[in-house]
Amino acid sequence: MIFALAFGKDGTAKSRFYGFPIARIGVLYSAAQVPLSFLTMALAGMARIRKQADELASSKSELREKSRRLASAESVSLLSKAERIKGIAVVCSVMDGSTANDLKLTADELCKKDSTVPCVSLLFAPNAG
Repeated sequence: MIFALAFGKDGTAKSRFYGFPIARIGVLYSAAQVPLSFLTMALAGMARIRKQADELASSKSELREKSRRLASAESVSLLSKAERIKGIAVVCSVMDGSTANDLKLTADELCKKDSTVPCVSLLFAPNAG
């Protein structure tokens, strides 16, 4: 299209004289515009990926915090039901739907709750893997 505009139907010297610089500018502009367009699209895609990665990291940290809070609440409930055997709190529980990480967090919270009384905890999760 650039060449059709630069070198119109009339074959005058003026058309030939002005046609070459205009065509050259058009080709140079296209040669610069196409790679810059692809670069802009790639950078926009990378920004979108970065944003999703940040959202994922935020969701993971929020999930870890909520799991910790749940483990803390669960440990309070388990300690209230613990049996005392010769001054030692014994906690035994089957925690359906918990993961191995949930069991570890709950056991850690059990140890933190009442450090004056020794505690033995037996926590099971059938589907923890």
